[in-house]
Amino acid sequence: GIGTATPTTKLHIVSTATSLITAEGNNTNAIIEINNTNASATNYTGVRMNKNGVEQWLIGTSGVNANGDFAIRRPALVPFTILQSNGNVGINTTAPTAKLHVNGTFTTQAPTAAANQVANFTISTAQVDVASVIVFNQTTAGILLTAIGSPTSTTTGRFLRIHNIGTASFSYLGDAINPGTFLDLQWNGGTWAKETSNSSSL
Repeated sequence: GIGTATPTTKLHIVSTATSLITAEGNNTNAIIEINNTNASATNYTGVRMNKNGVEQWLIGTSGVNANGDFAIRRPALVPFTILQSNGNVGINTTAPTAKLHVNGTFTTQAPTAAANQVANFTISTAQVDVASVIVFNQTTAGILLTAIGSPTSTTTGRFLRIHNIGTASFSYLGDAINPGTFLDLQWNGGTWAKETSNSSSL
């Protein structure tokens, strides 16, 4: 026991510090290894996170089979998320049959359609608040997108894709968004920054 006179496990640490354990290595890789020597397919190995003694989350092997599937789960038997050795990912299922298999309902946000712009235009805060993809059917050439509004939530990382399915190009900050191409932007906390590696307009 460290910080306790009544340890309940082989190593029991009690502290008011935010960081309880620091492990530091000086090699090509630094690894913390947890090894369960019981080979039963229903046993799992992982890290359990409790709050006031009650399990909240468990991250580790699923305990569903002997394949070593990775799982993130709540105390219920069905993992919240499972990643199989074949690359399939399941949400609310222990046996995903596709690269993404969701057992239950989920919500996706449809692209926002925008008409042909006949004059220089802006994208408003209201538009970026409700859409991650804005699709323009642009047929008038030489039009400029002059500004994009800040999202109401200014947290860094918000994504926006501007997609042109029309027959004419338009431009934003010097980048031509040609027919059939798109421009990806990410909110950096103060402005919309171009994601060059994800943009097909250049």
